[in-house]
Amino acid sequence: EKNFAEFKWANFFRSKNLLAKFGKNGLPQALIAAVKLAQSDEARSLPGFDKLNLTERIEVQKVAKEKGIVALKSKKTA
Repeated sequence: EKNFAEFKWANFFRSKNLLAKFGKNGLPQALIAAVKLAQSDEARSLPGFDKLNLTERIEVQKVAKEKGIVALKSKKTA
């Protein structure tokens, strides 16, 4: 039985308990951790891994970090 790629990735991230680890207000940090995990050796066996080249990976990490910082700032002012 073949699983959809999305389910394999979801199971991978679910097993890492990122939201539980970072708490309700830790979504930005969880996002950054998820991006790093998605590009780690642990994820190498998952479908679609390594489709981004190095330049794209750096850009994805940069955007994830920026969005995380923006989300943190907006929570502090709310």
